[in-house]
Amino acid sequence: MSFGRVQRFLLAGSLALVVVVLLFSAFLNISAFRNNYASSLVGSYSVVGGEARRQIEYALRYGKSLDNFANIETILRQIPAIVPGVQAVNVALPDGRILYGLDGAVPERQLPDALRLKADFRNEAVSAALKWMRYEGRYHAFLPIRERGGAWVGTLDLSIDASDVDRLTADYVRTSAGAMLMIALAAVVLMLVLLARVRVVDPAGEILQRRFAMLVVVVLSLAQLAYAAVNISLFRQAYPAIVADNARLGGEVIARTVDGVLKKGIALDDMSGVDEWLRRVLASTPQIERIDLRSAGGAVLHSTHKAATATPQAGIEVAPPGTAHGQTPHVVLVPSATHLADKIGELALDAATMLVTSFFFMGEIIVFLVMLLKKRAALARLRLAGEMASLRQASGVDEFVRPLAFLLLLAGSLSLSFVPVMMSELYQPLFGLSRLVVIGLPISAEMFGAFVSSLLIGHVIDVRGWRPAFLGGLVLFGAGTVLSGLSTSAIEFIAARGLVGLGYGAAWMGLRGLVATAATESTRTRGFTVLNAGIYAGLNCGAVLGAMLAERIGFAQVFLMATVLTGVTAAFALLMLHNVRMERTEQPGHIAHRTRNFFTDPGVLALLLFVTIPAAAASMFLNYYFPLFAHSLGVAQGDIGRAFLAYGFCIIYIGPFMVLRLRRHMDARAMMAMAGVIGVSGLTVFAAQPGFATAVVAVVLLGIAESLGLVSQNSYFVGLPAALALGRGKALSVFSGIKKIGQMLGPGAFGLATTLGVTPGVAIMAGAYLASTAAFVVVKLQTGRDRTAKHKNG
Repeated sequence: MSFGRVQRFLLAGSLALVVVVLLFSAFLNISAFRNNYASSLVGSYSVVGGEARRQIEYALRYGKSLDNFANIETILRQIPAIVPGVQAVNVALPDGRILYGLDGAVPERQLPDALRLKADFRNEAVSAALKWMRYEGRYHAFLPIRERGGAWVGTLDLSIDASDVDRLTADYVRTSAGAMLMIALAAVVLMLVLLARVRVVDPAGEILQRRFAMLVVVVLSLAQLAYAAVNISLFRQAYPAIVADNARLGGEVIARTVDGVLKKGIALDDMSGVDEWLRRVLASTPQIERIDLRSAGGAVLHSTHKAATATPQAGIEVAPPGTAHGQTPHVVLVPSATHLADKIGELALDAATMLVTSFFFMGEIIVFLVMLLKKRAALARLRLAGEMASLRQASGVDEFVRPLAFLLLLAGSLSLSFVPVMMSELYQPLFGLSRLVVIGLPISAEMFGAFVSSLLIGHVIDVRGWRPAFLGGLVLFGAGTVLSGLSTSAIEFIAARGLVGLGYGAAWMGLRGLVATAATESTRTRGFTVLNAGIYAGLNCGAVLGAMLAERIGFAQVFLMATVLTGVTAAFALLMLHNVRMERTEQPGHIAHRTRNFFTDPGVLALLLFVTIPAAAASMFLNYYFPLFAHSLGVAQGDIGRAFLAYGFCIIYIGPFMVLRLRRHMDARAMMAMAGVIGVSGLTVFAAQPGFATAVVAVVLLGIAESLGLVSQNSYFVGLPAALALGRGKALSVFSGIKKIGQMLGPGAFGLATTLGVTPGVAIMAGAYLASTAAFVVVKLQTGRDRTAKHKNG
């Protein structure tokens, strides 16, 4: 390929990366702004709904029944009368059956499943909790209705036309999108200038990869930093005005309520419980720091803030609609500076996350471009020489295994950070198991499915090659992903994740089978390293992007995106890679005899029982326990995804760096033992002081342990005589299947252990992991002594 064509090819690829990253960043920023606006608006509308809810709950306390509530429409109609933007108001039972609307009792009707699942207040405190979501062109705000004892007996559903929010945020969207286009254009010009000035291709047509990567890093970083700065500036200007407008709405409701009480002849000083009432109102409006009821002279009469009388603050003032008994109290709502700073911090953190994630994308894009150029050059040479058959017959580790692994894990990891969270929303008692164990069942089902397919697919790989197994697995994987997004019950979700596991296990084994076609241990080790790099780059990008998207578009839509990516992965496998069969290494003899020898081999047993299963079970801290623990602390889904990013960073960079240096001084068995000690340390740190920070430390240490363990276990296992005798394809199937058993048992083990409490439960898991690592060391030392004794006696 000519020098100029290579440069044009690189330019097109790098600019496509910059534009895609900027488009995705724009989508995240715009959707975040819309969500923040909707959250502020819904919070203000809920103040109106809160008054209706209060009247309903008051009647329930004095004997009225929710399913026989006469004239409830009179209460409900107050809401759109005060806030015309509210289009519909419904009262529903916890099972989703709608009882009343604005016209009173309604015919038999149910909340859609998506709304019913969101409006679940079983595990909420007795306080005035608020949930909301966008569904089919409307925003729905849900407020729980509770009896005297605090039991949840119904839900108040207020719906707002989403087009109102879209219209009110249109100016921001246009400005942000325009800024993105201008920055993208500037990035194109800068990339053209840099490629014209800096040589990234030598005269022979070879790409200077490090230099080219630096150019892309510079352009990508500048473009994203510029766009982040523009969006933060826009948000800082626009958001306070939004908060003020929506707070004024809530203030008007408070003023109307107070004015109604005053007109009944009750003096402001004689009102009881006003401070507590204001605090309940404040609970649904996080954009407001405090609410005061002040006299015309500015004296604080009632407030949500205990020290308010000593430190009155400026805020948004709302005068009452009328005057009663000569009193003119003013409602003053003080915007929260902390809330604004937090929102700006979230935008900055999202921008930083996108910057880091885009570097992973950049690395994979550059690797792919280089591989594609080399393949095109090789095709051109062979075509000229009339030796196309030589290329088709080439065997060994295909260089495109890394981008293929990246695409597979990108699709598979989009839902990684929220599967247990989604199951907690779908939770229902099952089989007499504890709640934590039930929540872990989808992950266990997924791992069980992968275990089954791993055992069954090895023979297919040996006989038919890696690609039929891989593509068949993708079909099952895509079907399970679609069903996951459509699930409306715990059983459906568990079954869907089991199907995902069947497909993923087959596809994963196909990739491992491709790598195992290498003839030498060093080539296989390099192949597994390349495979792991692609896998964990995909895991990084998928987990982070999936978590950020889930905050904005919901779980079901993320599953749909994962399905589309699965199709892209299948197309890539068909277009870019050839099918290859592994060399048959099994020894002559009946399969039952070789299988018995394999499972009774001391080396195989020690590896599987003391290393593979315990390490796989411990790794479920990340997939199962960490998301649940972080969610229980109120940690945002995006922050949970960022912890997955830290985990993948350890796998891709820190682990391989350590492997390169450690393998000069220790063999694979010693590295496996070291991986176990590091993993135990991570769990111990968290058990000693449970918290989000220590959980992230545990995730990082488990990532390092996983990286060391993956390379050393794979390399050690495929070289065992028993594995060679059984056949590499079948042996790898068994190895992956046993690992899936550990991953399947992990959620249940964590769930059972942590029923005793976080600290003792995780400490038990750490102790079991340490004991298994010690057992492996003891067994291998004893095996070494036995071999030495036999050698001396021989």
